[in-house]
Amino acid sequence: MKANDIIKDVDLQRAGHELSSGTLCSYIAELEERIYTELVCTHKNPDNIEYTAISEDTTLIAPARYKDMYVFYVLAKIDYIRQDTSRYTNNMIMYNELYSDFANWWNRTYLPNQKYKMEW
Repeated sequence: MKANDIIKDVDLQRAGHELSSGTLCSYIAELEERIYTELVCTHKNPDNIEYTAISEDTTLIAPARYKDMYVFYVLAKIDYIRQDTSRYTNNMIMYNELYSDFANWWNRTYLPNQKYKMEW
């Protein structure tokens, strides 16, 4: 899944939002950084996932089934700027639920880093 896929969905749901794709990419980058610091860096990383600058062609960390997590996050940012509190609240509720599901999946899929080893 690429950042461009998220931008297309956001453009469909918030036609006329007047934000550039660069601004939308910066919102996606905020979420990618959170995922990287809270989940990737705290777990074994067999896929060697690295945090990179986000452009429209960047492949995102989360698998495609968590696409809506990114979409709701960006929609919430747009609604926050527009001061549409009811939409913002709904989008954040959906985003938080999806982020929690994604974090649970990550915790089940990748082993956490071990700081200490038990020796007998």
